Amino acid sequence: MEQFFGDAISHYLTAAFLLGILNVIFIDLLLAGDNALIIALAVRQLEGKRKNLAIWCGTLGAVILRLLFLAIATFFLGVPFLHAAGGAYIIFIAVKLLKDEEGGEKNIAAKDRFWSAVWTIIIADVVMSIDNVLAVAAVASGNFPLLVGGILLSVPIMIFASSILSRLMQRFPVIILIGSCILAWVGGKMFVEDPVFGTFFHGWSIAIKGGAVAITLAYYGWRRFRRAR
Repeated sequence: MEQFFGDAISHYLTAAFLLGILNVIFIDLLLAGDNALIIALAVRQLEGKRKNLAIWCGTLGAVILRLLFLAIATFFLGVPFLHAAGGAYIIFIAVKLLKDEEGGEKNIAAKDRFWSAVWTIIIADVVMSIDNVLAVAAVASGNFPLLVGGILLSVPIMIFASSILSRLMQRFPVIILIGSCILAWVGGKMFVEDPVFGTFFHGWSIAIKGGAVAITLAYYGWRRFRRAR
């Protein structure tokens, strides 16, 4: 038994393996900036321990699903309309997250807001991470322990980043609008990268992404107009 663990440790604690772990963490975090943003937006209405718990539950749930999807990520990436559907969902989330405490969510129970935040984090992370998973898998060169280790080690960094963003949103509410616009842009980008829609809308990429942002801004303006009346 001691020999087994000794061989395992000597195999994984090599310079090449540790460098591979760092590469996976770097690529995962580089491609996951939008994910940290959506986590922060989703939990901004929760307070204290419930906010931290929602971040942990949502992030860990998303990571588990991301690991499960590794084996079939290539297949998913080529499915017609999947990118378009995912992009539409992200745009929907960008608009939905602009609702604040003064709006329709005022009467929602704290428990409902908690699970809604967790569910939003999980689904949005998975939808936005298909390309990320493929890129990270390529960096890991098929080494599953390296892949799992890198993704798991990136979780605390992601949680820390989303916690900081969430606090900033409480102090500077305009960040919420900026974040929603960024998500809308990402949703538009996913839409035009769809294997089917990308062919039809070739050359219209900027217009579609800008249109998604315009929809988000229009919704924000409409809400402010209604509150002002």
